Amino acid sequence: MIPLSSQHAKITMQLIADRLGVSKYTVSQALSGKIGVSEATRAEVEAMARALGYRIKSDKRSAYSKPPKTVSDAASDLPYAATLISDSEVLHTETAPACVAIWVHDAQRKEPSFWSRVLGGVMLGCSNNGWQTQVLSSDKLLMDNPMASPLTDITSPACLGSIVLGTLPIRSLHKLAQLHQAHAPIILVDHEEPLIRADCILNANLEAARLACRRILSQGCKRIVFVGKDAYSVSFQERWWGCRQALDEYSRQLEGYSLRKWTISYGQPAWEQQLAKRVGASPSEELPDGFVCANDEIALKLLKLLQEQSISVPSRCKVIGIDNIDASASSTPPLTTVELAKELLGTRAVEALERNLTHPSVHSEKVILSARLITRGSG
Repeated sequence: MIPLSSQHAKITMQLIADRLGVSKYTVSQALSGKIGVSEATRAEVEAMARALGYRIKSDKRSAYSKPPKTVSDAASDLPYAATLISDSEVLHTETAPACVAIWVHDAQRKEPSFWSRVLGGVMLGCSNNGWQTQVLSSDKLLMDNPMASPLTDITSPACLGSIVLGTLPIRSLHKLAQLHQAHAPIILVDHEEPLIRADCILNANLEAARLACRRILSQGCKRIVFVGKDAYSVSFQERWWGCRQALDEYSRQLEGYSLRKWTISYGQPAWEQQLAKRVGASPSEELPDGFVCANDEIALKLLKLLQEQSISVPSRCKVIGIDNIDASASSTPPLTTVELAKELLGTRAVEALERNLTHPSVHSEKVILSARLITRGSG
């Protein structure tokens, strides 16, 4: 493991310059109170200095009329300071505990069956490494001023890197990369973005859907419906593609197979009502032989709606979900599903972060965790 103390105990003047995109000379002039630096630039340098752990005294020089004679004089305003002259003469700050920023959408954080378990895996992995964690709302990457608290926390050398759970727009990921300014790695969980240098830890969503659809087809179903919403997440899109692949493989050998999609506004308050309306509007004889649902939550709701319509599962319709959440084993009938990693997604993300810290120049990796079919009573 990389020695953490070396990452946050010593800071060079060049680091401040790199963070702000200015020269080391500008940083020197700003911190020494010399003329030739605008007030706006001086304020930015001091703000970054504070963000990195410096404590600048409030007794400012009087309108910079009597500036210190040397950079060493300016550095004396910063407790625990060595001189800020070269990269070899570093500023020693108070030791801060190593921390990992975890980004997750508010709704995902409250969801108990999947994302909260992934988050638990991340926090467990960090704890085992002796790292503290800070859980941040992904929405802040769009809403907050990049230099506003708590976003400034991740610019601190004590922040080892960021782990992002779920989907983020490319604009948000670019902002995160800019905040880190390449000093710390970014790990994406259940999402990938080729334009961002980051390791990706993924579930085999396409493989999971192929397993589910092949299971339905092997049970004699010919008319299949996929229930989900592509726009909800990349994983939902991949699960739809997996169903299409499985059906294409079957239809090359046999005729009479069909695959349709029921799109519902999953993730919005009205999705259950939409699904109920869709089931209620379909005469029993027009219902498909089998349903593949984008996740177990949708599948469990569908099971309940079919029972309310006196439609027998699995004799009339077969239903398969994806994820293998806890409730799937206790439904009536128990839900056939495909198990995907949850806590393991989180712990593998921490391992990826440690790998990047130990070998900063290593190539990015994409890790895909396999799926496993769990056969129960619904299909």
